[in-house]
Amino acid sequence: MYLAAFAASHSNALKPLYAHIRARGFSTTESMVILGRKLLHVAFAIWCESTVFNPEQLLPKTAWRKT
Repeated sequence: MYLAAFAASHSNALKPLYAHIRARGFSTTESMVILGRKLLHVAFAIWCESTVFNPEQLLPKTAWRKT
């Protein structure tokens, strides 16, 4: 999950979330673990509910409420 989080932290969809976690004062390793855990929660929710992934729902509330 660490490697998946590392790849996600460099993607356009999840880079803002990673930056938000880092801005809260977590170290790089802690941020990767938090992001990896979040990815697991999302994957499990998508699997259980058979829904489509929407990366905008993962962004911090301040980032996706800019409208």
